[in-house]
Amino acid sequence: MSVEQPDRRPPRGCLLALVTAAAVAVAGAPALAGDRAVARTEAASSSVRASAADVLADAPATGPVTVLAATRTDGRLEVTRLRAGTRAEAERAVSHARALPGILDIAVDSPIHLLGPLRPPGAVRLLGVGGAEDPLRVRQWALSRLRDREARTLSTGAGVLVAVLDTGIDATHEDLDPARVLPGTNYVPDGRRTPLDGNGHGTHVAGIIAAARDNGLGIAGLSDARILPMRVLNDEGAGSVSWLITAMLDAMDAGADVLNLSLGGTAYNAVLARVTADALAAGITVVAAGGNDRASGSPTEYPASLPGVLGVASHNSAGRSSTFSSTGSQVDLSAPGEGIASLAERGQYALMSGTSQAAPYATAAVAMLLAADPRLTPAQVTALLQETATDIDAPGPDTTSGAGALDVVAALQRLRPADPSAAPAAATPSPFAGPTA
Repeated sequence: MSVEQPDRRPPRGCLLALVTAAAVAVAGAPALAGDRAVARTEAASSSVRASAADVLADAPATGPVTVLAATRTDGRLEVTRLRAGTRAEAERAVSHARALPGILDIAVDSPIHLLGPLRPPGAVRLLGVGGAEDPLRVRQWALSRLRDREARTLSTGAGVLVAVLDTGIDATHEDLDPARVLPGTNYVPDGRRTPLDGNGHGTHVAGIIAAARDNGLGIAGLSDARILPMRVLNDEGAGSVSWLITAMLDAMDAGADVLNLSLGGTAYNAVLARVTADALAAGITVVAAGGNDRASGSPTEYPASLPGVLGVASHNSAGRSSTFSSTGSQVDLSAPGEGIASLAERGQYALMSGTSQAAPYATAAVAMLLAADPRLTPAQVTALLQETATDIDAPGPDTTSGAGALDVVAALQRLRPADPSAAPAAATPSPFAGPTA
């Protein structure tokens, strides 16, 4: 049996055995005891019982195919990749996967991509002008709508660890606090030794969540969360489910509290669904962009459409749904996503639009809630954000904006009600309320 070692073995994550489809057994190692080991009895999904033809339905008709197999041994979820050079070998790989001990799911590796960005040509480097304020704060309409200063009197999100699974992060950017950016990992097999962002998308996302504030430079992030960079998309914004799930498993081992996934793909993947369910069961809130393809009929995007994932749509400064924002049952709520100023690659700043920008605002809000009450489960976090959202678009919940526009102040106030012995505070108007008489 031939065994191909991964280009870069994950530092903490799943055991990845990459083998040829002709192999009769997988050379493995004992399951590791770690944070994501769970004791449970669970049945294999229908993907294990499906025919090889059904499993390979979305695979290319010719050329290499990678089959993914999720197994659980001693309570620990592991993922094996079996690489096949031909369709016949791929069918044998499926049969081989079915025989793995503890098999739960089988799927074909599939592409993912960043959702957006919708970005003016070129990024512009703008330097701070000194002083305590962030000079580009005036371009951040979203912070005004979210009443960030009021929200931060209730919680800043400090101490919460957010894993940003994206194109990487420019950790040397002047407007990122190096004390709050962890070293991170590159999962793209391109030889890069660090998760350095060569695209700008991941850095933009990270800046929305947690750029430094009041440092006389650039913009202001919504929260003070810590950032774990995980590069799962290349410099063109393309990646694969196998890179993503490896990073997700490592994020679980690293103690992440929130996963920000401003990415997606249109193919359902049973292994990705299993890993996502494990993250949620471990108490990790998973936030995903809802998609930017309304003009194309809003195709279903994963992982936003997976159960328990907080799917985020985009709205503009007027509180109306962005015309590009995909609609569908995956939309749980909406957040600012048009003309968003944030960080970019090589120390620059840029305006971008998309649900990729809306998702990190929701992620920052999640971090602020978890800092205020670390006992919150992912389901409780989602319910709290939905119950306190400001209704926009059609009255009531809908498939365009979900429960409505993110209102982090209302969510934090619901979580931490005012002291009943204190004098009643003046009502804070909704960020989208019209003039009052």
